[in-house]
Amino acid sequence: MANLERIFQPIDIKGVHLANRICRPGHGTFLGDRGAITDELVAYHRERAKDGAGLLFLDLATVHPSSDMSSLRSWDDSIIDGYRRVSDAVHEHGGKMFHQIVHGGFHWPTGDGSPPWSPSVVTSPMLGIPSIEMIHDQIDEIVGCFATAARRAELGGLDGVEVHAGHGYLITAFLSPLTNHRTDAYGGDLAGRSRFFFEVLRAVRAAVSPEFVVGIRISDDFLPGGLTPQECAEVVAQAEAQGLIDYVNGSQGTYYTFANFAPPMGTPVGSMLPSSKPIVDGANRIPRIVCGRFHTLADAEQVLADDIADLVGMVRPYIAEPRLLTKARAGRHSEIRPCLACNEGCIGGLFSPRAQIGCVVNPAVGFEDTRSEDLIEPAPAQRKVVVVGGGPAGMEAARVAALRGHHVVLFEAAPQLGGQELLARRVPRMSSVGTYADWQERELNRLRVKVNTSTRATAQTVLGEHPDVVVVATGGVESEHRVPIALPFQRIEVDPAATVLGVAQVLESDADLTGRSYLVFDDAAGYEPVAATEHLLSHGASVIFVARREKPAAGLGLVGRAEPVLADFYATGRFTLHTFASVTAVGPDSASICPMGSPTPVPVSIDAALLIGPRTPVNDLVETLRGQVSEVHVVGDAHSPRNMQAAIHEGHLVARGIG
Repeated sequence: MANLERIFQPIDIKGVHLANRICRPGHGTFLGDRGAITDELVAYHRERAKDGAGLLFLDLATVHPSSDMSSLRSWDDSIIDGYRRVSDAVHEHGGKMFHQIVHGGFHWPTGDGSPPWSPSVVTSPMLGIPSIEMIHDQIDEIVGCFATAARRAELGGLDGVEVHAGHGYLITAFLSPLTNHRTDAYGGDLAGRSRFFFEVLRAVRAAVSPEFVVGIRISDDFLPGGLTPQECAEVVAQAEAQGLIDYVNGSQGTYYTFANFAPPMGTPVGSMLPSSKPIVDGANRIPRIVCGRFHTLADAEQVLADDIADLVGMVRPYIAEPRLLTKARAGRHSEIRPCLACNEGCIGGLFSPRAQIGCVVNPAVGFEDTRSEDLIEPAPAQRKVVVVGGGPAGMEAARVAALRGHHVVLFEAAPQLGGQELLARRVPRMSSVGTYADWQERELNRLRVKVNTSTRATAQTVLGEHPDVVVVATGGVESEHRVPIALPFQRIEVDPAATVLGVAQVLESDADLTGRSYLVFDDAAGYEPVAATEHLLSHGASVIFVARREKPAAGLGLVGRAEPVLADFYATGRFTLHTFASVTAVGPDSASICPMGSPTPVPVSIDAALLIGPRTPVNDLVETLRGQVSEVHVVGDAHSPRNMQAAIHEGHLVARGIG
């Protein structure tokens, strides 16, 4: 691990002293309740304040009822007591906390169901609802609301406020020529389009005390004809010269380019820097913050060494590993739990039925008051625990059981630990999954779990260990998928001479497939169809992709992942996509695709097909062991094939309950 001396250098933002150069920028958690700060939200931020991050940001809060897609509302005084609770929790551990305030503009719904507000009539790709063009009275009202929201943050004991002028929200919509078509004083050239921005900053500065920190987060459009980094830098320079801001936080993109401000797995380190660096270069004296999909603290150290910024923002790594700096200070770099940048829990969780933040690799996220690893204590009685299966669920169960002091033995049939992670890591865009598998294996070694690979455990094998508890994490297998999920009355006709392959067969082969054509039927909406397609295309094949839903792997919650994946696929010139469709037949050299609702299948020429449906659980051991072992638990795909997050969380929770 690189020397991290720059990271651990202190820095001041105005009069606020920060112990180091790492900050955890603002993001949505949806842990609030009808705008109020909850115990869960306080616990989430306290957990990361314990680590000693230089600066934490409280979740973004909306300033006006015309923008209500946030778990926090700063439009009345009822939030002040909540501010005091969370600021006290952070200050107790020596941390500092700023608060991000925002109006979502045309990208966020209103509280009462009326049309969203915007500088001009535009339609959000998120909402699909045309906005109203704000009149001057409404502009003045929102300016005032930003000011009073900032004042409430100061009254609540927070250390600063960040005006969100990026990511396509209301201020960005005024700044951007793509969304601001006004012909009055608030439109036209950059001076007109930035008028609202400066009115907000002046009002905020006037509403708070001189020592209170005021900063901005700002991004370009990252689109042809849109707001440029250079224009952002120009308004940053003006705001600094007028004494309106004390720091600048540079970012990239809007909801039109979602994958750019939440870079998904497969995105290179520093992917946001082409925008964020020139934006913060507009500042001459005030501290500069950049984000950019930095995987590790070594990445952040390099940014500081290159004088790109004065602080580095790390959101998702801090979600995955709330002891990021603690472990680094102690030289325990190999123990830092890696972020996958999969966006499944941290972003996808906000749009899940539970509607709150989560994390694929960290089951404590959103439940810090009950699941923090600080709360893992030695079990009252040590048990002999046998875990069968070395995939993500089994390894997590073994890890947590060992943390609690149990004697743990793990059996894995394959030569290597990892389960489905071994397949995923073979796919370039998903290779970060392998970093988590490696971390799990290191943790098992550190905790002295006895690991037996290349050992297919039978009931006799398990019982020979004389276990008190058995955790069955034997995963699932690909099924012979012949009945489409949405069409249970229709069987896919497969000619005996047809070539039908499994995902593992494809991913484990490195053969040259140039000139060959494959059909991939995505009926499960998981990662496997996308992984297989990427592999096939990278080896020269052509792919006809058939998705039951509106996009490939829709069930993964591909927030920010679908677009770059599809762009790569189409760039090969060998990719064809059919959505809302099914496969009716597969022959030796052809297949039939039927759009949903159409009576007429479409024939296509292919060499082979992958018909990918739900996996089938493998849990034969369970019934054999019940009655012979006092506790038998089934976790992950062996319980019910779902996704990696479900598997890891089940393994974690079962192990916490043992003994």
